[in-house]
Amino acid sequence: MSIEAVRLQRAITKWTGWMAIILIVAAWGFPVSTAMAATSLTVTQVTWNSGDAAVKINGSGAGSQQQVLFLNAATGQQIGSTRSQDNGTFAYEKEGLNPAPCQFIIKGYDGKTITTGYTSSPPAGCTSSSVTLNGISISGPSSVNESSSADYTATAKYSDGSSKIVTGSVTWSENSSYASINSSGHLVTSAVTSNQTVRISASLSGKYASMYVTISNVTTSTYTISASAGANGSISPSGSVSVAQGTSRAFTITANTGYKVQSVLVDGTSVGAVTSYTFSNVTANHTISATFTANTTNFTISASAGANGAISPSGSVSVAQGASRAFTITANTGYKVQSVLVDGTSVGAVTSYTFSNVTANHTISATFTANTTNFTISASAGANGSISPSGSVSVAQGASRAFTITANTGYKVQGVLVDGTSVGAVTSYTFSNVTANHTISATFATSTALSGTYKTFGFNNLGMHCYDPDFSVFSILPVFNILNAQVIQQGTTPTIVGSTVNLTYKAMADATGSINTTSIGKTNFWEYVLPLFGTLPAQDEGLLGAKMPGSANQSQPFPWVGGTTNWFEAPGIPITAFDDNQKLNYYPLMNVQALDPANSNVLSSLPVVVPVSNEMACNVCHNTGNSGASISGVQWSQNADPAIQFRENILILHDYRNGTNLNNSRPVLCASCHYSPALDLGKTGPVGAQVGNKTMSAATHGYHASRITTLPPSGNACYYCHPGETTKCNRGAMTTAGLNCLDCHGTMTAVGQATRKSWADLPKCQSCHTGDAVNHLGTQIIGRTAYSDSPNTATPIVATNKMFAEQDNTLYRNSVGHNGVACESCHGSTHAEWPTSQANDNLTATSIQGHDGKIIECTACHGSSLPLTTNGGPHGLHNVNSSAWVSGHENRASAQACGTCHGTTGAGTVLSKAAATRTLAGHTITKGTQIGCNICHSNPL
Repeated sequence: MSIEAVRLQRAITKWTGWMAIILIVAAWGFPVSTAMAATSLTVTQVTWNSGDAAVKINGSGAGSQQQVLFLNAATGQQIGSTRSQDNGTFAYEKEGLNPAPCQFIIKGYDGKTITTGYTSSPPAGCTSSSVTLNGISISGPSSVNESSSADYTATAKYSDGSSKIVTGSVTWSENSSYASINSSGHLVTSAVTSNQTVRISASLSGKYASMYVTISNVTTSTYTISASAGANGSISPSGSVSVAQGTSRAFTITANTGYKVQSVLVDGTSVGAVTSYTFSNVTANHTISATFTANTTNFTISASAGANGAISPSGSVSVAQGASRAFTITANTGYKVQSVLVDGTSVGAVTSYTFSNVTANHTISATFTANTTNFTISASAGANGSISPSGSVSVAQGASRAFTITANTGYKVQGVLVDGTSVGAVTSYTFSNVTANHTISATFATSTALSGTYKTFGFNNLGMHCYDPDFSVFSILPVFNILNAQVIQQGTTPTIVGSTVNLTYKAMADATGSINTTSIGKTNFWEYVLPLFGTLPAQDEGLLGAKMPGSANQSQPFPWVGGTTNWFEAPGIPITAFDDNQKLNYYPLMNVQALDPANSNVLSSLPVVVPVSNEMACNVCHNTGNSGASISGVQWSQNADPAIQFRENILILHDYRNGTNLNNSRPVLCASCHYSPALDLGKTGPVGAQVGNKTMSAATHGYHASRITTLPPSGNACYYCHPGETTKCNRGAMTTAGLNCLDCHGTMTAVGQATRKSWADLPKCQSCHTGDAVNHLGTQIIGRTAYSDSPNTATPIVATNKMFAEQDNTLYRNSVGHNGVACESCHGSTHAEWPTSQANDNLTATSIQGHDGKIIECTACHGSSLPLTTNGGPHGLHNVNSSAWVSGHENRASAQACGTCHGTTGAGTVLSKAAATRTLAGHTITKGTQIGCNICHSNPL
């Protein structure tokens, strides 16, 4: 079949796999001096057969002994050649090119290139669909020794199923100072004192891939663990196993069919009939040996629980013949056991049952009903004030109930009695885990007008509160936000004031006009709150009684909690991420106001962000057909709403893997089985089914650590579940300095460790801020990683110089510092330390001191009355932005004392940066300048 000859300029026609291009290049048999360039060259005919091809070429020009080679463009292999010609004008014919590729490269003649398109169907395998890049992958060693190198290969995968090595075409990068990778995928490692993890990445045409590589410290000592197994079983690994000093090694013991583990000896001592054992922090040689015995007959007990409760253990429970097995039945808060059926027969509303001397299969199932046992809390208030709620308040057994005490204008709370005992002049009180009737009463006294100047400091405790976008299937977190505040009376010696002022909050519009006054119509939380949480607050009211301002934007009371934290707290504000125009705003504002109880005059006010987001990307894996919902034989959700579909699929997957029946027990509160401190409002610790299961944090982080292999566009895997690619909740000063979640928290493997206490074992400020400019850990004044071991362990560094440390055994968000001022009052919330990337966040700091960033201006609390001090400020700070200090500081401190912030040379350090542009002693100092002696005068240091 012929094709029309075309010249050099004809456009390329693409075919799947290869372009139909014929290249012709000159190659002369005689010396170049005898050769003359051709004037024209034409392909006149191509014939495609089932397994070969024939090509005809015409050319003209002077020359001798011309020859043309045919090459397969895909492999570069020769597939034929023409006979030599000695013509000024010639015609080549070549038949039997086998196999016939979709693309020829023809070398010979004058080096010019022509292209040709098909006029009829190409050979089998060449189609006219476009080829697109589906993705790329990286291959290479997952572990590289220190001070060595390794090569990595990038492979592109195309839509036609083909792949191609593109190592030299991708953009390579790495995230560690311990290694570097060049444009050819060659990784060079540095010397390390312990194993380190580096993430190498490759990108091409919008596609991205990464892998973690361990840089192995090969200079550490190694020890040998001798592992052996007796007859009828095995241990893995076995033999002499080499283990690096300080690392861990796990062993798996497996019995043959018909046998079970009899005993495992570690260093000669039995550790029981375990099926696995891990040597941790190895510092010596060890032995481990296993023996096996014939397996006795086992029976199965099928355990299940209906909605609003749990049975533990659940699913198919294997029990050896003659043995016993106990089961615990636990109702959710607000519910009780209705009935327990054993082999179909009721044994009553018991909370535990034991099968003894098991000789057959059994079933046990539990059902639950709403708790009809209620207790009454009698709430009353004397004259000139109120308590809310008031009267006889019914509370379900085991539930909690909050009360708010409010004095009338001109009055203050005098005292609150709970069951006849004073709890002080508090403005709120919560009964937790109610199991009896109670009383609460409040009295009030005349309040005189306050004098002086007051300053309000406010913050959200976590920097972001997440909530479920839907509550009909399951719930991880409710609509629940916490707002804290402190009020300081300014003066030479400022005072943190408590219930002597009334604190309130209400919604406030931001610069874009966005305002969030109510949550009604923005969530289905209140539709499912009773079966999930065992309580039934009114709409716009949270689980602990805190309320939204409502469509009328009424100020809400902000109770004083005092104690070691010395702050006001509004716990559980049920705010959503939708403003009053139903537009998403993850950073809505509340106006916090301190009022004089005597006359309701505003003493101080402050805009504070109440951060909230429902952004979750579970659908990426869990929508039907995606990686987390694709196991064959499982009936995955067909719900038309993708937001409900992935939630149903998560329960279906849980049921499939764990033998539960959650998808038929909706709505499910995940924390009812997996303990979460975030929902332990009564501070009771794990109870019921929670005791035998992993915590919520360990279950989610641990399970997903090995399963999330593809990163979202931001490169931050945390943003699949924590908000998020759009919300970007990690937005504070550390983020703007280039740090990410991994730098503080380590990997999901680290966060999911079974030994880790969720919501308690967290990175510390002192882990990076390890001291001053003279005395600190490491080579940098401020570190950039909160741990020194592996990212998969991430043990927080503890500083020896406590200049910037939290209180002992206290998290940053609960710590107080300078004379009782909360750390978050001056530095901002976790994940949102000032300055942040969000304008609304920075309004708080700017309102307090006139510019963004951490609160550093002494006038914020002292007004203009602070005398000169060398080190009396927070973290040992002297007066800031003080002309008196500038003109009179020369002889107030030693060179050593000055060096702690300004450096031993007095030239300034990161600790002495100007927080704002200032003019001092006639010198203008721009924001960010590292202030040193030589700015104003010669350097005495």
